[in-house]
Amino acid sequence: MIHWIGIALFLIAVTGIGAVAERWLRSGPDRDPMDLSLGWAYLLGAAIVGIALHVPLAIDGRITHLSFLIVAEAGLAAWCWLGIGWWRRRRRPRLFAWVRDLPLAGKIALGIALAPAVLHSARSELTGYDARSIYALKARMLYDSGTVRNEDFQDVTRVNFNPTYPLLLPLLEAEMDWAEQTYEAPGLKFLFVGFALAAASIYAGAAKRFDSPGFVAVSALLFLQTPILLCCFEGAGFSGSADLPLAAFLFGGVLELTRWLAWPSWRGAASAGVLLGAAALTKSEGMLWIAVCGGSLAIVLLVRSRSFWPRAATILPVVAIVGGAIALGTEAHRGMPNSPYYPSYAAALDWKWLKQLADRPWPVLIYASEEFFRVRFWNLIWPCLFAALCLLRRGRLPAHVWLWRLTAGGMAAAYLAVLVVTPLHLRYQLLTSTTRLMLHLYPLAVLIMSEQLAASGWSRQLTDIFRTEPALERPAPIVPMALDRTETRPARAA
Repeated sequence: MIHWIGIALFLIAVTGIGAVAERWLRSGPDRDPMDLSLGWAYLLGAAIVGIALHVPLAIDGRITHLSFLIVAEAGLAAWCWLGIGWWRRRRRPRLFAWVRDLPLAGKIALGIALAPAVLHSARSELTGYDARSIYALKARMLYDSGTVRNEDFQDVTRVNFNPTYPLLLPLLEAEMDWAEQTYEAPGLKFLFVGFALAAASIYAGAAKRFDSPGFVAVSALLFLQTPILLCCFEGAGFSGSADLPLAAFLFGGVLELTRWLAWPSWRGAASAGVLLGAAALTKSEGMLWIAVCGGSLAIVLLVRSRSFWPRAATILPVVAIVGGAIALGTEAHRGMPNSPYYPSYAAALDWKWLKQLADRPWPVLIYASEEFFRVRFWNLIWPCLFAALCLLRRGRLPAHVWLWRLTAGGMAAAYLAVLVVTPLHLRYQLLTSTTRLMLHLYPLAVLIMSEQLAASGWSRQLTDIFRTEPALERPAPIVPMALDRTETRPARAA
């Protein structure tokens, strides 16, 4: 019983902190104060908690159970504060909007997809190699000994073979271990269930801006039912690896940069900074994403959105928060030895090494193209994306769509370059990394496909094909009649 209470306490605390942050950072002229997105709340809460728990580690390399207690109390206090506001307004918050838009068959399909995932999360422990040997092992050390300066954490030949790996996910797992009062009970997979549901909810909220609620709900359902999110093979969403949290953080960060592009304000920039900073503390690929996002945003501002330059100073919170998060991660890892099993990519950027790679690009491209058609991982998402991009759209590409496409294209090119220059064995790197890297791009790729279908008119046609109720006939528009030149006019009064 204590085990289940601990899981509920963790989820409530993280979502409560994020709900307050979501209400404060994502407020705008088009926002109803009674609207609450649990997806954004969970994502922002996980990012804020993960960054905040780095503070004691950055100070002296230690973290006590008092830090975990403060997080739980802050989350419960946040829900109390929100509940008082809702009680005074005599109104209930609106939740699960995209689920309500699903037809009955879609709700049944959602239940069929989530029921095995929730049951599996409740009864099984982490199964992935990385999940157990990198993340859960560090979480156990942080919960048990509360330090990253002892021999267990820094001895790469005995227990922890990669001590310099980012610590945000192990800190979140240590928080859940504290809530459960044990690190041996199952339940850590509920952390990843939250990230999968948050990504689908955030996608639905973003797609509603350019498409009908019915089509958005069905596409969010298909987004969530992709095997890469709900399966447990190595690198998938429920394997316990950090790739799904990283994909969710990056997706949210790009969408918050989009919101800043539409309404430049320091709050939107701060929200984007929190999510991108959390991505940098989740996996090393987050640093590469931050660089590509910054370059893409600069290109869009220079070419398509010059009118925003007078308010360009409002982007400074992104720089400050991301820089602060990176500094916390660097201080937490101060003095740790590098792993001898994972050579640095910076060391691979040597001319003697690079001139030996002339035969690598072709096998990398072949393997990546084969990955696009792995239906057991992706369904038909990638072929559908390429087909959608070939459709003719109406009008010019908006600035925010340019940002999405430049970011996704830049990251795809960067990942291909990483696979080419890797100092590891090429076949090993392709087998273990390609699916993970594509998962980072997956949410943004689905959003780009949905926007293209909406702009080309195909989403309306698909909605009409699968409509279960007859469409209402629209009345003909009323056109004012022109004055007949031959009709007689009344004589002007004398």
